[in-house]
Amino acid sequence: MKTKFNLDRDKLNSDYINSKQDYKRIMDGFEKLKPPIWKNPWFYGPVGLASLAVILVITFQSRVNAYGNNSTLNNTSESTISLPEDTPCIKAPISDKDIAYQVIDVLPEKGLNIELESGTSISIPANSLKSEKGAPVQVKIREFHDKASAFLAGIPMDYSDNSAFESAGMIEIRAEKDGKSISLDKTKPMSIDLAMNKTPEGFQFWKLDESKKEWIETPCAMKPSAKASPKEKLMLVESKISQQQEKIEICENKIANIAKTSNTKVNNNLVPTANARKLVIDFEQSDFPELEGYKDIEFEYLLPSNRSEANLQEYGQRIKYAQTQIWNDMDIKKQGDHYLATFINSKEKYTLPIRPVLKGKSLEEMQAKMASASVDKSVALKKLREEKMAYEQEQAKLKRDQELLNAQLIAQIKRGNAESMESRAREARDRAKDNQAIIQQGTASFRTTSFGVFNCDKPIPYPPGYSEFLAFETQEGVQIQMENAFVFDTKKDTRYSFGPYYMHKSNDLGWFNHESTLIILDPKGDVYYRKNVNDLSKSSNKVVVKHLDKKALNLDDIQKIISETTVTV
Repeated sequence: MKTKFNLDRDKLNSDYINSKQDYKRIMDGFEKLKPPIWKNPWFYGPVGLASLAVILVITFQSRVNAYGNNSTLNNTSESTISLPEDTPCIKAPISDKDIAYQVIDVLPEKGLNIELESGTSISIPANSLKSEKGAPVQVKIREFHDKASAFLAGIPMDYSDNSAFESAGMIEIRAEKDGKSISLDKTKPMSIDLAMNKTPEGFQFWKLDESKKEWIETPCAMKPSAKASPKEKLMLVESKISQQQEKIEICENKIANIAKTSNTKVNNNLVPTANARKLVIDFEQSDFPELEGYKDIEFEYLLPSNRSEANLQEYGQRIKYAQTQIWNDMDIKKQGDHYLATFINSKEKYTLPIRPVLKGKSLEEMQAKMASASVDKSVALKKLREEKMAYEQEQAKLKRDQELLNAQLIAQIKRGNAESMESRAREARDRAKDNQAIIQQGTASFRTTSFGVFNCDKPIPYPPGYSEFLAFETQEGVQIQMENAFVFDTKKDTRYSFGPYYMHKSNDLGWFNHESTLIILDPKGDVYYRKNVNDLSKSSNKVVVKHLDKKALNLDDIQKIISETTVTV
């Protein structure tokens, strides 16, 4: 026997793996193979048919086990994929559609104060750039104030294992000379005042660690805008109203969940029913293993579900009949959530529904636990209702502020001191073309001695996976193989990413029950989308998508598809 050992083998990179994925060569070889033995006619004798049946049963069972409720057939092994270490951290998902950098020449010995149209300012001190004097360094800058531009640039937005970032402002800064990266002097950090398009409340600040492919929390001073116009103030108030509404809905869900839960984890079905008649019998508790652990058990006749006067009268007559006859034997059997007592003599068998209940000290202990749990439940409900009321009061106050700001804007327009809404909309469209137009609602100020991507974010949980196997096809009925998928959540203002190069694989695909847009890429990189994918019936597994011409695709198209509008001051 020849044995070959390969110790300390070099790790495979992406280029090597792709070079071995010659599926055409594999299929050509497959077609040249001889037919397998089980395709020969002589194989199907009695033994052959029996063997084939066993094989089919095993194969079918394996497929059932492999494809659970939340699987996609073309991605059954994705959860075990280990990505090569050279997988880039930032990679544009659609080739040739990356977001361009703004490039500024900076002389190292002089440094430069850079003011961007968004309101962001960058201060690079003299001699901070580690490069020879007299030759300019190219400082490359990209800002991302919407989901569309961050998506096309390939900025990863996943945090931890089950969250994605909602961004309030993000910037990428690089420095190069003759195509080589330039670093900063550790003793001369650059300062950045990043314009935020959302109020800083509830946000943290992060830097992307590109070697570890994860976001690292970074010190930063954040403050809201002090020079907001009435229009900016109005948008900020409307944003806060939406936040309060979300908090109110969370409280309502918690209240509903607590209200419908039982007062105690103890089995309430063992509590006796008022006015129910008891069946006095001696029995061995070992005959009823499902009641093991309970003491002081007895049985009572099961009251009818419809307790009308006529039904209760019939109930009493049936029990009276059972009690006035002479029976030679009795049998008790469990049926569903109750039991049946069958009385037997030489003439007949007579059956009545019964159920086990507690008595004596066991009943007293259960009633005490239920009373205590009821108090705890009342306290929890009271606290949640008070919390909800506080949110509603804050929301009402914000709505009054909203009405006041609206009145101020209308008055300004009437006095001619404000631009017309039409001209403002035109300016917003013009400035949105270069992706610079935002309403500045705050500033994130920080210092750094390294270049990279910096982001003001808060993590939002991923949605649960869709309950059905999903198949994708165009409006013309052409089936689409999904490789990567992206869900853009309008309410959460978040992008969720699924596919072989993301934390969440394709068979994790899902969305919340509010406005969301799905964009998928097939293995060739062609782009498809569906708006309001959340309207898809939970019992449906077919998703009809529209095709996008990748050659003509641009940032404006993505912004329109995901219902994202860039606004201006």
